[in-house]
Amino acid sequence: MFMKTMLKFILPLWLAMAINTLLSIADNYLLNQYNANFISVKGLASLPVLLLSTFFIGLGIECNRRTASEEKFSFFSSVAVIFVFAVLAVVIALCGAELFLFYTRKHLLYLDILSYYRIFIWDLIPLSILYLCTGLMRGSGKPQITVVFSALTVVCKVLFNQWFVHEQLLNSPLLNVALATVLCDVLIILLYLLYIRFVAFREKLKEKAVFTMIFFRQGFSYSIEKFLSSSSMTIISRFFLVNLIVEDSNIYYNVLNYFDPILMLPYAYFEWVLYATTKGLKNSTKTNTILYTLLLCGMRFGVYRYLGIKTFTQDFFLWIYLVYSVLFLAEREVMAKYFAMQKANFANRIVLFRAIFILGCFFFLQSFHQFHLLSLMGVQIVGFIFEILVLQYQRSWSSQK
Repeated sequence: MFMKTMLKFILPLWLAMAINTLLSIADNYLLNQYNANFISVKGLASLPVLLLSTFFIGLGIECNRRTASEEKFSFFSSVAVIFVFAVLAVVIALCGAELFLFYTRKHLLYLDILSYYRIFIWDLIPLSILYLCTGLMRGSGKPQITVVFSALTVVCKVLFNQWFVHEQLLNSPLLNVALATVLCDVLIILLYLLYIRFVAFREKLKEKAVFTMIFFRQGFSYSIEKFLSSSSMTIISRFFLVNLIVEDSNIYYNVLNYFDPILMLPYAYFEWVLYATTKGLKNSTKTNTILYTLLLCGMRFGVYRYLGIKTFTQDFFLWIYLVYSVLFLAEREVMAKYFAMQKANFANRIVLFRAIFILGCFFFLQSFHQFHLLSLMGVQIVGFIFEILVLQYQRSWSSQK
């Protein structure tokens, strides 16, 4: 019975996340028709925006937890405050654009990167509100609604891309795609808010009219963990990939693209564990881990035809990446339980220590010219094992007190 309940929660959530990966594919497909360099420009300019957006993800997590536990809070007042925070973040990011793009100053396409960044940074505003809307849906046990809105986002994005580029609203296809992204997300957020206000939670939101800053303090504490989490470490590690040889770098990016939809499962599982723990529902860690591992192994044997693995190092890298992926699932489960128990502060300190360890190792490996595929993943695996062991020990020790 618990498996049916879990799958009913996780699968729509995972499908929504997997569909969102199509947004990048749609952009890249269109831009590649005009200039292959546009894809690199888009990727480099997006890194600061992705990192800034992690500061708002925790608010969605807190919204999920409060809705699941039926704690009172004012949703639309929270949306208004988040809007103000996001606007301030965008203004700061625009004023310090050259500082945020420090790693691209010597790039031949720096001016294109800066132009794209100055438009795309506005997407931070609808993104921040989107996290709150999806958190409300997940906490209310309606993750399937997020699938509908994700699919609608992809359709709108494709239509907006074609329309803006065809009409040449701006002087570059790259800038038109950036503008299409921002306006598409704004439209989706407006539809989300209308659906929440007049359809899904018309009566319930009236009962939750209590505004409290505790919501934001707790939410931003979760955001700190997200900023220091493996997803952010993956983004930051890309700054070091210039030290890899071209063949290894291609394998790394191809593996990420190939496994990206499946790696959305740990994020969806995190939301499930948070929801289940809050509701007191049953969960089977061993069964879930075994099923996830079998799924990864099945994809691993299919990856040869897709990637063209040639060397022992690349083959061994795939196995290490699978170990990393399984540990990622375990880490997400442990972290979700800490969030459900509202013990994010201790977890954040451990995650911070792991992040410092990983970045320190990266700089060390770079200095001694030992930064390669195996060392890249090895360092992150050691960091994961440390974090999981410490958090599990602390939780066991606390329960025995």
